Amino acid sequence: MLEVLEAELNRDLKGQSGNIIRHIAHHMISSTYAELGIKAALQQLLSNGCRKADILAALVRCELQVLNMMLPEIEKLDEQGQAKQLCDMIERFNGIKDALILAGEEIWQKKVMQERCSRVLNETRKAWMKDRQLVLYNLFDEMPVRASAHISKWDENFLQTKVTPELGRVFSACLEMRYAYIDSPIEGFRIKVMIHSIHGSNVQLKVVKTEVSEISRREKVRVGLDHHKPAKLFSADKLVCIAKLAEFSLAGLGLIATEELPFVPGERLRCQTKIGKVEIDHIGEVTWIQPFIEGGRFGLKVNFDQQIQLQLNREILSIQRSKIDRLSRLGMPITLRQ
Repeated sequence: MLEVLEAELNRDLKGQSGNIIRHIAHHMISSTYAELGIKAALQQLLSNGCRKADILAALVRCELQVLNMMLPEIEKLDEQGQAKQLCDMIERFNGIKDALILAGEEIWQKKVMQERCSRVLNETRKAWMKDRQLVLYNLFDEMPVRASAHISKWDENFLQTKVTPELGRVFSACLEMRYAYIDSPIEGFRIKVMIHSIHGSNVQLKVVKTEVSEISRREKVRVGLDHHKPAKLFSADKLVCIAKLAEFSLAGLGLIATEELPFVPGERLRCQTKIGKVEIDHIGEVTWIQPFIEGGRFGLKVNFDQQIQLQLNREILSIQRSKIDRLSRLGMPITLRQ
């Protein structure tokens, strides 16, 4: 059967790798074949220039071949066995068809992102050409650290500027002390740069990539806590989750779950915790969730009253002063020294 399917696919999808054709033929027969995922195999066909319509037509013809070859064996089974065999075939084919749709969407999304990244770079470069100034920044425990820099050159993916104490603080705010970000004029995007080389008092920065900027979406200044605080989440007065408070702002809380999350975005929960001297016992809406296996972080949007906001603002300023003091003691990062 495998050879028949490979011949069918080779006839319809001329010029494609025999190895990829073999993998797809295996998937047409067995839903448990695992040497190469069906989506990955189909993505290779699409990347090689195959049209989705041609691939789908070839898959349909192969499915008919499989049905014709299996019919004699299926007819020997009782009614229940026949139904199971046919259901398995339909599920297997639907799975392959869904994989083709997903493979096509992912390739399309990748192309869209590549075009968008090119536009982000071009618009940022246009903004730089006006006065040769750009603002570089990093997050130091969620606190933005910025510096305006005169960029004397921008050739392809390389930028050149002077090494200054302000620039040094921006790179010191990065854990690796090598990376920083430049916000793009296109809202919601930023450019990641890294220290490439030092020449006297000048530093050459290299564009690493363009990416979505989450900081531009933040409504309020957010600060991270050096030591996470215990927190309890309740739903209708029932304790549903023990968590740790990792960060906060005047608009909400960022928490880390200590167990699998039993709620979804949109749910309203009451959170009990303490930030400095401020007792928090407020109801908020879950706005986003990170799967527990990836860290279990989640956000809670809270409408604090004015009195609580004033108290939280004092805590934010106190924490920021502490972070600024700690950052200033780091001095010029070794990555910017000659």
